[in-house]
Amino acid sequence: MKYYVAEIVSQYPALRNSADKLFSLINVDENNEITVSFRDVRGITHSFAAQYDTNKKISKKKISEVDMNENVVLMFKLLGKERHINTIKSDKIYTLHI
Repeated sequence: MKYYVAEIVSQYPALRNSADKLFSLINVDENNEITVSFRDVRGITHSFAAQYDTNKKISKKKISEVDMNENVVLMFKLLGKERHINTIKSDKIYTLHI
């Protein structure tokens, strides 16, 4: 199943409860493999990124992120967390270690 952050939350997700809203949908999905698309998201705040990261860690779903622009990637990097994010840009796949 694929979830589009811009459609569910906003083009600029800012609040922790926005990440909670997204994960309330993800966690009740019957699929175990989830894709979160950041297509059309201009950027995210540190609060949203931190809560997203927390929710992802406690979720039992296998979650991958795609369509992340530089602004989104940089904010996740600022968290200082070591994790892998698979992103698709055009027809290439990049793995970022952040």
